[in-house]
Amino acid sequence: MMRRCLQVSMTSLGNARGAFVPRKRLLLLLLLAGGGVLFVLSSPSLKINDRQDRSVSEDCTGCSAWDRARAVEALSGLQVYQQLARALSEANLRTHCRRLMQPGGKCFCSGNDGGQCEVVAAMDGKKPVCLDAGLLPEGEPCLVYSFGVRTDPSFEVEMARFGCEVHAFDPTVAKMTSLPAGVQHHLIGIDGRTWTHRTADGRDLPLMTLDDLKSALGHEGRRIDYIKLDAEGSEWNVLQHQLTAGGTALRGTPQVAIEFHLMFPHGTLSDNPSWQHQLLEEDARHQLRTLRALETAGFRLATIKSFGEFPGIGLAHAYETLWIQREGGDEGT
Repeated sequence: MMRRCLQVSMTSLGNARGAFVPRKRLLLLLLLAGGGVLFVLSSPSLKINDRQDRSVSEDCTGCSAWDRARAVEALSGLQVYQQLARALSEANLRTHCRRLMQPGGKCFCSGNDGGQCEVVAAMDGKKPVCLDAGLLPEGEPCLVYSFGVRTDPSFEVEMARFGCEVHAFDPTVAKMTSLPAGVQHHLIGIDGRTWTHRTADGRDLPLMTLDDLKSALGHEGRRIDYIKLDAEGSEWNVLQHQLTAGGTALRGTPQVAIEFHLMFPHGTLSDNPSWQHQLLEEDARHQLRTLRALETAGFRLATIKSFGEFPGIGLAHAYETLWIQREGGDEGT
């Protein structure tokens, strides 16, 4: 029997930013609009574990979040792997999103049997977005930066239909010219420094820091309401830059969806772009320090999903995560 994607208009969400959904009910709305899929979830309260491993320095007044996470450098190799595995697990969920939507993704046929096919949602284009109060402006335009589009702009399209001004960044694909109003595609990538990467086939790909991108777009003084960071390993350099004294654009951003690529510790747009089949201790240490600095900066892990696995160390190749930073502390538990 063929399954169909349920078609629901965006307005049927009843102004989802302001709508209230009881916490003890699981609400699943599947939205297909122009090929996009949107899930809105509300779930009972989770037991949030607010314990944090003691790998953050507390005696560094005035230091950056990166500096305050320097205690990671004193951990043994075994402690690094153990704490990294815990930091990237449900045991480290430290905030709860009451109203979660997952825009993006496409419906496609997963098989063909006598003219029938099962229609399922493609997951890679989906990203988690929290609709709790204070995270997206009520009834006002919101600003979204989305890094890593490839050939699936469904997330960006749905966020524009939600009322956001969306800037999509990806220099590795051809210029997208058929995007709807509200979505702009920039042939620029993101990194921890502003420079030009020369590919193996001779193409020059411009890469910029988040601060330089924000300045180039004339967004100084504006809050970025949501950042999607799916940069194939460049996230490690991006976050280190933002969590030191050098970066400021991430401050005040209430939620960031980050796909962490442990198998690309240096990024695919780097001098060492290859897939790492073993996670070296020095790379794991840098990754743990990044997570500790992110937490020190005020972000709390809200959702996590893993993909693939490094053998024998309890860590996945990649993690899809959502981090939330609430004004006045965490009120989502």
